[in-house]
Amino acid sequence: MNIYDIILQSDAVKLGEYEIYTGTTTPIYFDISEIISNPRLFDMITDMLADKLREINPDKIAGAFTSGIPLATALSLKTNIPMVFIRKETKTHGLKTAVEGVLKPGEKVVLIDDMMTETKHNIPFINTIKATGAKITDFLVVVDYGLGAKEEFEKQGVFVESLTKISEVVSKLAGRGIITKQRAKEINSEMHK
Repeated sequence: MNIYDIILQSDAVKLGEYEIYTGTTTPIYFDISEIISNPRLFDMITDMLADKLREINPDKIAGAFTSGIPLATALSLKTNIPMVFIRKETKTHGLKTAVEGVLKPGEKVVLIDDMMTETKHNIPFINTIKATGAKITDFLVVVDYGLGAKEEFEKQGVFVESLTKISEVVSKLAGRGIITKQRAKEINSEMHK
């Protein structure tokens, strides 16, 4: 089974008008929770991510809050690479940390998340990792929306890899007759206006 079979079988792609972040809407939405809710498909998709992770061979895996946490957990168990997770905000109680787990200066870290849309929502995670003295070298996601975030991260020295791009998912939807080729063109046009 390939990534598109998993995404389509799990019903993880939603068509309509969705707000992915405040003020940013999209005609297509990738919902990782549909895959996480299906253990067999989740196992398959994390196998695909684990193959890419083994090639990178980091010291640590960092799951971005919240969708990156179950992905990072599964990947840590599959690869035996230790994980941490990065909170959206520093805790105001306990140890008052933004990182759950241990990151040491100089460690090579891969950030894991379900999708990449815009850089501004992931920069805090990257800055939190850097603040520990660890080196974030890679960002691994299931779906890249292709809105320019990859290029921005790579300018900062963070290599981005995804299992697929949203434009490829749209193409597969059209190829399988789920949407018309005309609708596929419209979606791609709306994504890049």
